[in-house]
Amino acid sequence: MKEKLPVSYKENRLQIEDVSVASLVQKFGSPLFVYSASYFQSRLERYNMGRAGKEDKIHFCYGMKANSTREILRRVAAHNWGADIVSGGELYRCQQAGLPADRIVFSGVGKTESEIAQGLDAGIHLFSVESVSELRAISRIAVDRGKTAPVGIRINPDVDPKTHPYISTGLRENKFGISHQDALTVYKEAAALPGIAVRSAGFHIGSQLLDFSSYEAASLRLMELVQQIEEAGIPIDEIDVGGGLGIDYLTEHRVDEELETPDPCQFVQQMWKWINESPANKSGKMRRITFEPGRSVIGNAGFLLTQILYLKTNPERTFFVC
Repeated sequence: MKEKLPVSYKENRLQIEDVSVASLVQKFGSPLFVYSASYFQSRLERYNMGRAGKEDKIHFCYGMKANSTREILRRVAAHNWGADIVSGGELYRCQQAGLPADRIVFSGVGKTESEIAQGLDAGIHLFSVESVSELRAISRIAVDRGKTAPVGIRINPDVDPKTHPYISTGLRENKFGISHQDALTVYKEAAALPGIAVRSAGFHIGSQLLDFSSYEAASLRLMELVQQIEEAGIPIDEIDVGGGLGIDYLTEHRVDEELETPDPCQFVQQMWKWINESPANKSGKMRRITFEPGRSVIGNAGFLLTQILYLKTNPERTFFVC
């Protein structure tokens, strides 16, 4: 889709939402982070358009790692979104911002025992489990506290996300998730553990993905696995497709030029088809789908304003010191 950022030039002076950048720096100093509320909300609404008529089956959990500013979290909550968190600190920030715990997914490879207990006590929607060791720890802590932990297992589908190798998370050599070949065995153990309620299966294959083809491959592979899991007598009611949708970072544009970015609405609708209308979904069961967008919602809504303090030159180049 084509879109413009909320910036423009008036009399050769840069503005954000018709407010002069110079006036913002004069009032608040620099360096200064400025966020466009209108652009941020338009991205939330574009995602929401994709679930029109399916609000009970498509849920969004904002990826807090993208930006955890409290005012942003308040606006996320106001649009009936949840949050994808990776720490107890992020859970606390969600609670302070008024975001309901039952909309929170706790992800991350290194949850501490105190963080697991914190999530259980808060009543979060789901623990996204990354290892057998973590699964067993959640079981033990849940039993000790007299609770049942809702869990989903993050599957590593071994799908190339076609992104930078440092932000690829869905290949078998990556540290994230349970390998596809081990997944059925792990689900059987999870279903037998005390204090565990198996709810979902999911993946997160990488970040800054600019086309949907890798999601299609991962969805097909996951749904084939879900069929095997359910044939083993373990119902899967939810599919978590992670985040990762990319944005245009202005590398070849002026800030007031039109950008070409993946359309969140189209993405959500396409994922619904690949998950629930796929030939791999042999049962025909309409499962809840959870998305965890972060960068694609907030990335181009924020601007860092700085002032040039000095110019520094050497024989090779000139540096701007801010």
